[in-house]
Amino acid sequence: MFDIYTKRPGTKGIRYWHIKKGISHIDEKIRTVDKYVLVKTLFNEFNVSKSIIINLIGIKKSSYYYWVKEVKTQRDIENKILYDIIKSIWQDSRKTYGAVRIHKKLRKLGLEVNIKRVRRLMKENQIKSIIHKKFRNYNKSEDIKETTKNILKRNFDTEKLNEKWVSDITYIWTKKDRWCYLSSIMDLHSRRIISHKVGKFMDIKLVIDTLKMAIYKRGDTTNLIIHTDRGSQYMSKEYRKFCAKKGISISYSRKGNPYDNACIESFHATLKKEYVHNENFESLESLRSRMYEYIEIWYNNSRIHSKIGFTSPNEYEESIKKGNKEIA
Repeated sequence: MFDIYTKRPGTKGIRYWHIKKGISHIDEKIRTVDKYVLVKTLFNEFNVSKSIIINLIGIKKSSYYYWVKEVKTQRDIENKILYDIIKSIWQDSRKTYGAVRIHKKLRKLGLEVNIKRVRRLMKENQIKSIIHKKFRNYNKSEDIKETTKNILKRNFDTEKLNEKWVSDITYIWTKKDRWCYLSSIMDLHSRRIISHKVGKFMDIKLVIDTLKMAIYKRGDTTNLIIHTDRGSQYMSKEYRKFCAKKGISISYSRKGNPYDNACIESFHATLKKEYVHNENFESLESLRSRMYEYIEIWYNNSRIHSKIGFTSPNEYEESIKKGNKEIA
């Protein structure tokens, strides 16, 4: 049996309780919470059954265990604060960020926290990215005769802006105008969508207008390569003639090799998983305004990208202009 004399919790110097006498002594006014603390202290120090201590002190067992459940440790408090920040970042990302991107954002906020802790808190609170990666098996054929040059050859690395652009078209459903088409151009150096156009028809005009806008925004097209798939719009005489006039070298994906244009296809897949599949678009005009919102306000300006040091495309380009080599 343990010593019936024990040091009173929260006191300095040598002051002891006689457990039974101390609790029943008329001169001592012991708070109920002090009794709960005493139970915990005796259990930790002497490894005595909690039931024996509870009965000895004379408190309700149910009340004690309720108190134990409600008491929050410093770690619990920190986790609650961290969870609130994680949830805020997740909601601001349109529920698209997973643990890695949220961890990077926390680091930017000056919070040095282990990514395992972030993953655990997200799992416990059922926070997860709405994006689910799909496995797609593509047949690779090296025997297909090439009628156009593949200059890019899946080399997506760059040394500067306006060195390599990639372009593609995707389709989006609207209630009023049915299928509409989004044409986009990405600068591989910053992963920024430098131009996009939404149209009712997937025609040559749509892709040339998109390219015109990109040239207008960027200006210099010296030694520029633009890579696309082998769609009829990109293979047309009008498109090829326009590129030649601007001094732009054209690169085409090989037939049956979608990975040749993986970066822009990945962007369109992300757009659909993060936004399009969770929204309804009334008309062509509505689609245009909301694509502008997603691409210019969210994707280019705020969404962080793993390939550019977990910064947004606009932030990355600003760092290049300022000569920030650490990011660029």
